[in-house]
Amino acid sequence: MPWWDVIPKIAFFNNVLPKEEQKAPLTTQELTEYLQKARELSLTLEDLRTIISRTSRKDALKFCQVASRIRDELRGRILTYSRNIFIPVTKLCRNACFYCTFRRPFVQRGREFISEREVTMLLERAKKLKVTEVLFTTGERAEYRYKNAMKWLKTHDFDSTIEYVYHLGEKCLDVGLLPHINAGALMEDEMKMLKEVSASMGLMLENVSVRLTRKNEVHHAAPDKHPRYRLETHILAGKYGVPWTTGILLGIGEAADDVARSLHVIKTIHQRYGGFIQEIIVQNFQPKSGTVMKRVSPPDPEYVKFIVALARCYLPREIGVQVPPNLNRGHEVDFIHSGICDWGGVSPLTKDHVNPEMPWPREKELYDISVRSGFVLRRRLPLYPRFVASKWTSERVWETLERYKLADEKGFSSK
Repeated sequence: MPWWDVIPKIAFFNNVLPKEEQKAPLTTQELTEYLQKARELSLTLEDLRTIISRTSRKDALKFCQVASRIRDELRGRILTYSRNIFIPVTKLCRNACFYCTFRRPFVQRGREFISEREVTMLLERAKKLKVTEVLFTTGERAEYRYKNAMKWLKTHDFDSTIEYVYHLGEKCLDVGLLPHINAGALMEDEMKMLKEVSASMGLMLENVSVRLTRKNEVHHAAPDKHPRYRLETHILAGKYGVPWTTGILLGIGEAADDVARSLHVIKTIHQRYGGFIQEIIVQNFQPKSGTVMKRVSPPDPEYVKFIVALARCYLPREIGVQVPPNLNRGHEVDFIHSGICDWGGVSPLTKDHVNPEMPWPREKELYDISVRSGFVLRRRLPLYPRFVASKWTSERVWETLERYKLADEKGFSSK
């Protein structure tokens, strides 16, 4: 299936509608009808477009209440998270997104990639802390742009970043840890390779708007952020049955219609490829010093909660909805009441290398917040329980999972 087949036609591209073009709020009758369709998980793309562009702040809360009830009906009063470590394999990246501080265009010679010795030390410490997930991230196509990156790889007998990531994935499995790999937009042979050593994989879709790749827009200098390559990678993950994490990024100049189309594309690909998506991350942009967008305000938390709720009301029931807790300090309870079911990875050892200025909450904090809200907090693996139950992973990963008895009888972490 070509990538363009899954993107709906564009309704509008304007980032912020002028007041004279803003649509009237939903009528009482319209609101009642949309809330009923949300309860039934029967919203259409056109419904979603209308709801996002015409719902008032007051009425947005009603969608949050519906989403929270849907989550309770689907999953019970259970919230989950994964105890992980975060290993950036390389911060060299050929993309230059306007909001990113992960990318490092200049690094010390010989430090282009994390060394195997450093990874081994981190894995040893992780084992002592009963970590089960190792999150590997990379800059995208470092060796395509930086000669020193290719030189490092060749010196260490690797042909590409992906080959090195595969090797590190093997090391994880050998010691009883499960890799979750986010190595950017991938080609088919790379997807097939990494699947063998990944409990799960992921890629932020971010947004399907081609406009955001144009001059002066957030992804203008980021060739791998073109929706074509993000969608092709999602389709490959579906084709090869990779347990998958996707996500949208709010506050980067997207229009309401862009958000609706992004959610619709995720739903469409998931359904066409047998239900391979585990979760969607709804992530809010945060301004960072030293970036083009350092003075851009983050999205209104009420808007983020509203989109979280719509994701729960629109996407298939088996897809979990997650928000990063370190980016939403002080709003955790509100997000629980907007329909989330998962807090994502939380590390007792490493920082969030994408948002280093925002430390992870302690697990005890998440436990207290969850319990006060009337929920049980369970620790999961990078492979969600339904994927554990159906053995939806490679033979190599499953052997590690069984040998080290990483899952309990319900598919959660046994550690």
